[in-house]
Amino acid sequence: MNYQEKNTHFVDYFLSRLKSALNFSTNKELAEFLGVSEQSLSNWKARGRPDYSLTLTKCVDENINLNYLFTGEGNEINAPNDQTNQQMNCNECPYKELVGRYQEDIARYRDEIAELKEDLRTLRQQDAPSRKRHSA
Repeated sequence: MNYQEKNTHFVDYFLSRLKSALNFSTNKELAEFLGVSEQSLSNWKARGRPDYSLTLTKCVDENINLNYLFTGEGNEINAPNDQTNQQMNCNECPYKELVGRYQEDIARYRDEIAELKEDLRTLRQQDAPSRKRHSA
């Protein structure tokens, strides 16, 4: 199994555990909870890259055991007196390196997309006069 396939499987398990912890049975429920579209969930699975910042923030708010989400070990929900999640944010959690790596990738992709959009705008502007001549 290659790296991409491993990430895809991991994300699928991660999101399945999140649904289970929240007592959700559908991706639609999970998407609504996260404030994203079902297509976004599908894209996360396909790319093997969920929005960890978003999902982990929501998990901390709901007192979901982060260790359970990442490993499948332990209780889905932290005990009422367990403040582990409440004492950390994504920048402090044990998975900081993993979250950081994906966030850096996302930032890089956003920059690349912005550059490509600018290049496309430039090409369209350069091509606009020739299209007008051909249509006249």
